[in-house]
Parts: sequence; C-alpha cells; structure tokens
Amino acid sequence: MQQLLSNNMFVYALVFLAVFLPVALFRRSGDRHAGESGLPEAMPGVLRMLYDVSRTLEFPLGRPMASMMPATRDRLLLEIRTSSLPLTPEGVFVMQALLAAGGAVAGAVTLLLPELDLLYRVLISFFLAFIGWEYPLIYLGNYVQMRQQDLTRSLPFAIDLIGSAMHAGLEFGAAMRYFVGLGMG
Repeated sequence: MQQLLSNNMFVYALVFLAVFLPVALFRRSGDRHAGESGLPEAMPGVLRMLYDVSRTLEFPLGRPMASMMPATRDRLLLEIRTSSLPLTPEGVFVMQALLAAGGAVAGAVTLLLPELDLLYRVLISFFLAFIGWEYPLIYLGNYVQMRQQDLTRSLPFAIDLIGSAMHAGLEFGAAMRYFVGLGMG
C-alpha cells in the first residue's frame, strides 16, 4: 500500500508539472507591445517579476557569470538585439541563476515528503533547477523566432507600401520615412 501511494504521488507531481508549468510559464497569446511596466505583454509574468531584481544584480552577479561564459554571452547579445527586449546578457544570467535556485528550493520541498523514494525527490529537485536555468533561454529563443516570423510576414506589405509611395512620386528615403511614420516599421 505504501509503495502504491508513493507511485501515485510521483505520478501526480509529474502531471502537475506537465499541466501547470506550461500554463504558468509560457504565455503565448496576447499583445506583444509594451504594457504598463514598459516590458512586452508577451513576456511571461515570471520574467517580468524578475526583471527589476535582475537589473539590480547585473553587476555583482551577472558580470562574473558573463565573463565565465563569453560565447553564451555573445549569443545572448545577438538574440536580445533581435528580440528588441529591454534585457542584457548579464540580466538573463541573473534570471537563470534566480530561477534555478528557486527550482532547487521548490525541489527541496519534496525532500519533506517521506512517502517518495529519496532518488525521486533528488531527481525532482535537479529537474526543477534545470528547468529554472533553461527557461529564460527557451523563452528568449521562442520570442526571437516569433519576431522573425512576424517580420517575414509583414515584409511583402511593407515593400508594396513603399513601392506605391515611390510610384506616387516620393524618393526612397521619403517613402521609408512615410512607412515608418505610419507606425508599421
């Protein structure tokens, strides 16, 4: 009976993680424009909550991490520029560290459950810490991909509009300013 209860708790925990975490962490719908906080509405609440903390800890925690991983820092810088999010690589490193620590603490709570096998409790703790570490990178990569798709979809319309403005007598620079002035560029 004890083993059956232990297995059921493990299954319940996995189902909870599989159902709740994607809903809580990955916010796909909604407007991607800046909200009240100045951050895009599509930015998940978890990262929006950590934004101010990450800005505060960028220098003492983020810079040493960025100097230890220069290739990752350069890749993050490119993705951040592409996404046009108000982030820095150092801030992303801080978010990773905070979410990994939070995942480890949440996993450590399972150590208080005596009905679970110790191996399962340790694995859950490591799994949550890993998810916390990878989550900002996954979100940033998905956001960059979404932004690139949006730009690719709007490119034919932009070319048509600029071409029409040029056909109406505007020079290329003036047609570009007209397009940007419409708020579509």
